[in-house]
Amino acid sequence: MSAQVREKPRSAAETGLGQPWIVILFNDDDHAFDDVVVQVQKATGCSQAEAYHITYAAHTHGQAVAYIGTKPECERVAAVLREIDFTDVQAVVGFVERIDDLVHFDRRNTDEDVPLPVLDQLRKGQEVGDLYDFVYGLRYLQPRYSLTYGGQEMGLLSPGERGLLLLVFYLLVDKDDIPLVIDQPEENLDNQTIYKILVTCIKAAKQRRQVIMVTHNPNLAVVCDAEQVISAHCDKADRTFAYMPGAIESPEVKKRVIEILEGTEPAFVNRKQKYRL
Repeated sequence: MSAQVREKPRSAAETGLGQPWIVILFNDDDHAFDDVVVQVQKATGCSQAEAYHITYAAHTHGQAVAYIGTKPECERVAAVLREIDFTDVQAVVGFVERIDDLVHFDRRNTDEDVPLPVLDQLRKGQEVGDLYDFVYGLRYLQPRYSLTYGGQEMGLLSPGERGLLLLVFYLLVDKDDIPLVIDQPEENLDNQTIYKILVTCIKAAKQRRQVIMVTHNPNLAVVCDAEQVISAHCDKADRTFAYMPGAIESPEVKKRVIEILEGTEPAFVNRKQKYRL
């Protein structure tokens, strides 16, 4: 999470407000959306709804104003926002040390070290040792598991990206060796994503399990090196289906693949000539 403190541009109406500084929150691919929301709440003291709005604005626009105030206040808020990386050991140590420092010294709006009696900050019946056990015990940090793609949580992905993420999970993460049946995995995906991600995952999965797909995409049927292609034809008048199985090397199967998946041979040749390949 990146945060910067900048002097706030002031219009004539804002002159004299005495709060010309802002904290800008920048989007990145390293932090989970929900973690950023919590950290914005912690840094600014705003509500969960306000923190969500700020985080979503940074996510969609690349940056968002997270706080407006005096320069010392903004520097304090920015420092808290930068402490969000709980996946790094040194960052967690730095976070705990900062909590310990803030417990012992009042650093609000001052550059001086104003000592704070720790015992005076505790509820009646609580001991200083209990506070240290809590802070350094890290029991407030709980592991959270989620599926992400490109640094984005599942709920923020498009339908195609969500489908791709689940497919990658079943193809690579799921270690079962039972056959996997997939119906048109190419839906809502562009051909570049299909070739670079989906084809690679399917090739890896087929080394340990059988993958059966219904598809209209030549990248999946041909580039994935299908051992067997089954061409299906539906006669709507007679309400019957006819199937032609075989390897891609079979002349009849190859003809069906070119006609159905490539849009006929003239269309395939025309595209090749247009691309000058």
